[in-house]
Amino acid sequence: MCGIAGIVDFERPAEASRSAIAAMQRALARRGPDGQGDFFEGAVALGHTRLAIQDSESGAQPLLSPDGRHVLVYNGELANADELRRTYAREFPFNGKSDTEVVLAALTLDGVGALRRFSGMFALFLWDREQQRGVAARDTLGVKPLLYTREGSQLRFASEAKALIAARGTSPAVNMDALVEWALVPQFSGVDRAPFAGVEILPPGGLLEVDRSGVRVSRWSRFRPASKPMDEAALLDDVLRRLYMGTNSVAASDWPTGVFLSGGLDSSLIAEASGFSLDELRAYTIRFEGQDRFDYAHSAITFEDDTPFAEQVAKELELEHTFVDVRREALPSDLETLAKINDLVPAWEQELAQHHLSRVASQSVKVVLVGDAADETHFGYHFLLDPSATKSIDGLLARLGAPARLQMLNPELRASALETLASRYRDVVADAGQRWGTRDQDVLATTALIVERWLPRLLHNGDVHTMAFGLEARVPFCSANLLDLAERVTPAIGLKNGIEKWHLRQGAEGDLPKEILWRRKSALPKDQGAEPVYRAEAERLLADPDPLVKRLLDVAFLRELARAPRKLLEVERSMLFQAIVLTHWARHHGVR
Repeated sequence: MCGIAGIVDFERPAEASRSAIAAMQRALARRGPDGQGDFFEGAVALGHTRLAIQDSESGAQPLLSPDGRHVLVYNGELANADELRRTYAREFPFNGKSDTEVVLAALTLDGVGALRRFSGMFALFLWDREQQRGVAARDTLGVKPLLYTREGSQLRFASEAKALIAARGTSPAVNMDALVEWALVPQFSGVDRAPFAGVEILPPGGLLEVDRSGVRVSRWSRFRPASKPMDEAALLDDVLRRLYMGTNSVAASDWPTGVFLSGGLDSSLIAEASGFSLDELRAYTIRFEGQDRFDYAHSAITFEDDTPFAEQVAKELELEHTFVDVRREALPSDLETLAKINDLVPAWEQELAQHHLSRVASQSVKVVLVGDAADETHFGYHFLLDPSATKSIDGLLARLGAPARLQMLNPELRASALETLASRYRDVVADAGQRWGTRDQDVLATTALIVERWLPRLLHNGDVHTMAFGLEARVPFCSANLLDLAERVTPAIGLKNGIEKWHLRQGAEGDLPKEILWRRKSALPKDQGAEPVYRAEAERLLADPDPLVKRLLDVAFLRELARAPRKLLEVERSMLFQAIVLTHWARHHGVR
């Protein structure tokens, strides 16, 4: 796992970009603490920072093809690298066991069509020195990030927005449309537009081509829910095999490996399945002060305390288990740190849990398995069973709290803000080939939007918080064989008997205790006891609000909310969280 960066400019020599590449590498240093490399020639300048997981001796980048024609920078992990290495061994002289060589072999021999043969997560850029042409691509679900800017004759790309900002060397301007979306629907933000003006995001499954004629962006792949329906009996017969295959191929590592264990279905299945490929697996579970006494009855997607279930799974599987305890007195500092790490602006309170899990796990392991993408691709969210939340985009936005958040938006920005976003999301659903109508159509339309917007944001957060500690997060549910299976699941099977992910539960019957296997989906917890800290921090920061905060948010409303003589609703607490992290984000990046 690594950080990649590059500049393509047909009007300036590559050497003129040396200082900019160095600045980008410094900004990406945490993504690759084990080494760095660069390449300068003609129109292209490339930079790389390396987190060495496999083949630490011969996996350095940028990597040139044996004939010297192509040069590659790559961030990711191919689960089927060994299989592809055997496929290309006759035509490509491999020097080591790095999957970077496999990616280079496939692309140089089969072109961009080889992307469909990759099972795993990746963001990459391949430069053809002979044709003076470059190609960038991301994996189907967008596990690995890639952002870019087009300024004058230059195309710049990087793994994180902060590297692009560093290359500019000036205070960045903001994209107010992106920040309005972040304020109202943070769960969908930072996916197709970055909060920095001029910074663009290559979409999941995206392909970018650049040559002297310009830049072209398209999508080479897209996950399409229920696009290949499969008979229920055949599906149930195949699901466990594919889950184990996917987990085993992803879990294989030369380094100590961990799992973020919630005691829910997804992380428990991954932990159980990885036992076939790992001699040792270390489990990490978040624990907030007083978590057993939280008010789960009024929580949107977190319905019970995870800790006893995680403890049960760890004992059942004989895992080395660590509870990651979060100190509330450190929360003000933690909120500032989140805003520095997540350059797309922190979106939800659960990022605190991701941050602390990553920090502690990185002290003992270099690779961690996560259950991300299971809910989004296998009908895992309980609100899919609620007709009022799925019958229209308005119903879903209401479920996500967008109308309530409208109160905290600057009155000057409120007019038509929700309507504009709703229209944009309808276009996303239509572009994905779905529409609202029958009950099944409602579920598929909602799922398409969750896959296109919620999931990329979730995966971004997972990537940015783990990589901040030089920790590689692997996502078994994003493996190609599991995604192929997920496209075969219909709402009737995925939500059978009013149970989310019914097919996964039924297919794994007997492999986990029933109370774990059939446990209702409950999201990563947030600290309900953080309210007094949020109130105090919001009052402090809003006493002299940052200019961006004043421009975007209704400061008077937020001040009143911080002083309200009652317990705050969950969405109200999240508004104070947003006001705090936005202030820190704006100040850290010095935004204009």
